[in-house]
Parts: sequence; C-alpha cells; structure tokens
Amino acid sequence: MLRTVEETAIQLGVSKTTIYNKLKLKEYKARIVKKQGKSMVDDSLFNLIQEGLKVKMKLKIKKLRMM
Repeated sequence: MLRTVEETAIQLGVSKTTIYNKLKLKEYKARIVKKQGKSMVDDSLFNLIQEGLKVKMKLKIKKLRMM
C-alpha cells in the first residue's frame, strides 16, 4: 500500500516536516516511491519510519527521567 507523506504523518501522529526530514536520511532515501512527482511511502518504508520514531521517543523519555 502506498501512502502520501501527509497520510503517513497523520497515521504516525507527527508533522509532514518530520516525515520529509526522515525521507532525507540516506537509509530511507532509496526506498521512496515517486508517483506523479509526489513522494510516496510503501509499507516497508512506513515500518522503518515508525521504528525510527519509537527509538527517538524512548530516548526522549529516558532523558526526561534522568532530570
């Protein structure tokens, strides 16, 4: 299933800017699907982005607990 950046952002509860920033990363860049000039996210890329966001959130929580 292909999702637009906007759909991906809504489903993951983040901004479109966050998704675009992820898509700029080297490990994600090769997985972007272009459809009519738009960046699209397939299921495997969606899962990678989702896992990346989970790791980031865990680190933020850990830092907050240390304060």
